[in-house]
Amino acid sequence: MLGRQSGCRPPRDYVDYLTWAGDTRAVLYGMSLSPREADSARETAEELEGDAPALDLGDRFFIAEHQGYIVWYFKRGDPAVYRYMEGDPAESVVADSFADFLHVIIDRAVENRRMHEERTR
Repeated sequence: MLGRQSGCRPPRDYVDYLTWAGDTRAVLYGMSLSPREADSARETAEELEGDAPALDLGDRFFIAEHQGYIVWYFKRGDPAVYRYMEGDPAESVVADSFADFLHVIIDRAVENRRMHEERTR
């Protein structure tokens, strides 16, 4: 899987995550973080590329996507996780590392769960 996305190697903490998670399909905050999903994210990025000049496919390693309009990725030599959302003029940094990214999405999932429970009481 890591070899299919040429031009950029992912940071060590992402590789460690894949080694630990294996083929587990962890779904967090509307995205799946499995090795298979990385290929799907790359395909989504390819579809978005025509309308997204900020999305240089050769210099990115895609890790997740959401419903065909958001992709998360690494840039060559940079451990930060970036996000591109269709319609936005530019990408944004979501977290300084993959480990931080996991914390962000887990915190969001916990908060969403808490808010849902409060609404249904």
